[in-house]
Amino acid sequence: ASCYSERAASSGCAAIVLANSDPGLAPVGALGPVLGTNPLALAAPAGRAGIVPRLDRATSSVAVGRVRAAADESKALPDGWAIGSDGNPTNDPELALSGAVLPLGGHKGFALAFLLDVFAACHPGAERSPDTPRAPGAPEPQNHGYPPGAIHAAGDRPRRRRPRPG
Repeated sequence: ASCYSERAASSGCAAIVLANSDPGLAPVGALGPVLGTNPLALAAPAGRAGIVPRLDRATSSVAVGRVRAAADESKALPDGWAIGSDGNPTNDPELALSGAVLPLGGHKGFALAFLLDVFAACHPGAERSPDTPRAPGAPEPQNHGYPPGAIHAAGDRPRRRRPRPG
């Protein structure tokens, strides 16, 4: 999603792009994944310093790529990142990959993931996370939604000041 928001920012727009993904995120207290990690990306044109303000964030406490990296390096995961396929918390990245990651901020993060999923599924041809296949390498399309929104940023225009009363 970030490649689209950053492209809009380089064209002078403030942008928001959201997406849904295959199930990999479990709500608090669940036994397994229900929604995708459903990323959210925001970016705006560079300011005077030339820095593009941007955010690219999954709704999970950790990106699944970091769990894969921990598995490759045989490193334990911090507490609160994941559950195994039995629904129990785990620090073992291999068990986490067969289970699910947990939402950022508990139930509030899951609520954000749910609403991003609803909005992304409104994109033509997109499915809800629970309806997408969980095998990214599978031959059938996953039908994820990437609805963008952009507003032309008029930061170079002088701002009107309201007259002060009296």
